[in-house]
Amino acid sequence: MATWPRTRPLSAYFLLVFIAAWLVWLPMVALAQGLVELSIPSFMVWAAGLAPIGSATLITMPVDGRSGLRLLYGRFFVRGVPFRWYAIAAALPAALGLAAVWIRSLAVGQALGPSTLSLAAMAVGQGILFAPVAIFEEVGWRGFALPRLQARFSALESSLALGLIWAAWHLPLGLLGTTNYADMNPVWWTAEVLAAATLITWLFNNGRGSLWLPCLYHGASNMTIQTLVSPAGAAYFSVVVVAAALVVAILFGSTHLSRSRPRITAPPQAANGGRGRAPVILQPADFPREASEGTHHEDTGLRSRPAR
Repeated sequence: MATWPRTRPLSAYFLLVFIAAWLVWLPMVALAQGLVELSIPSFMVWAAGLAPIGSATLITMPVDGRSGLRLLYGRFFVRGVPFRWYAIAAALPAALGLAAVWIRSLAVGQALGPSTLSLAAMAVGQGILFAPVAIFEEVGWRGFALPRLQARFSALESSLALGLIWAAWHLPLGLLGTTNYADMNPVWWTAEVLAAATLITWLFNNGRGSLWLPCLYHGASNMTIQTLVSPAGAAYFSVVVVAAALVVAILFGSTHLSRSRPRITAPPQAANGGRGRAPVILQPADFPREASEGTHHEDTGLRSRPAR
């Protein structure tokens, strides 16, 4: 059992992230439903949200050591990412929200309110401010899990698989009613999460594996749902996000979700649980840099070379 995380790091991560969060959230759901009598501090619902970053760190340490941790957290220090990708990540959810609000206004015959554009701008600003909070999830989902999935599957397949797991992980929060999607239809919400996972992978792969892009989209999406999209318009928002994901998959290809860069994958020893390849040791000079020589396992601006 002790060697299992080393041989199956991705499975170990998913198991740990569910156990760590659901051991707190499920009793809170039972308490809210009147099924049990417990005393659980309310802040624990948010403390359990640290499960993704905590699980990723705990699994990385024995599997890949300090070099793995440097690669994981080094994704916040990737250079050479065109500014347009940051702008897209921050503004895209609000743009999709505006489209959803406009389509709904046409469907119900209701004119857009004068504050719609202001609410969209507010969603972008609040999303940027919320991005650091999204670090606690994105280090796990996109920093640890996504590159390992993409080492085995296409970018689109990895996105859909991770999106299903991501949606399932959030289920107790929806039952608790503590989130901005608690009033959304579960079917529409799940569809939106799958599509959002695809768009985030698209940003991640084209942005050289920078974790700030998923964080920006994550924050802006949450704020768009909370600020701009009403519960009555949630289905329209889901449809628009799904449509955007389909357009991205068609235009950029399902294999990499990019026309210019290969999908971001974990180094061989990380993807395979440390078996079959020499470990990759990252040197201080490798953070970050354009790769012109040496072993290049992923196009992130972080250059790596085999250990001697």
